[in-house]
Amino acid sequence: MTIYKFGEIVYKKNKNLILESYGTGYMIQVACADRFELNTKLKMHLAYIYNEFAKTFSIYGFKDYMERILFLDLINVNGIGAKIAMNILDNGWETVADLVASANYETLSKLNFVNEKNARNIILSLQDKWKKIRNVSNSNETAKNINALSDVSESLKMLGFKEKQISYALSKIKISEQLEDMVEQSIKLIANKYHENRPTT
Repeated sequence: MTIYKFGEIVYKKNKNLILESYGTGYMIQVACADRFELNTKLKMHLAYIYNEFAKTFSIYGFKDYMERILFLDLINVNGIGAKIAMNILDNGWETVADLVASANYETLSKLNFVNEKNARNIILSLQDKWKKIRNVSNSNETAKNINALSDVSESLKMLGFKEKQISYALSKIKISEQLEDMVEQSIKLIANKYHENRPTT
């Protein structure tokens, strides 16, 4: 799976962009479209989501790796699809992440396309993970946590684990200074989860 591309924005209309990369144009949907300027070169993080209605994949683009992670987490929440997740991210991924991390149910439920039930599901599903990532009381620790979890995520991808497994592990592991320790923790968590879900005979 391609998780990012380097390219140039050659077309922009509303939330739709065309990113040209090595002679190929990719139609990409983004949140907070004002961040993207025509004719600029950048590294675009990508998520390919299958559209059941169109029977094809839609490509969603993100300026930040952690924005992509938050998007993937949101669409795994019951009742949140890709389009709703992108509309939520129009409020700024860091703002949304902080609302989730601090369990700010009242403000989250007032965002466009988020009702009370959705807000409750988002916080119940994601608060533990994003509280660990954001750690809003200490910006230096936040940056350290983001880098550590990003390294773990990339390592697990290289080992062949799926996004859902990685997301589960990142929400449970204890952050340490040793990448190897965190990867080992993650593999054990995923393995234990697999054994819990295996049908008994």
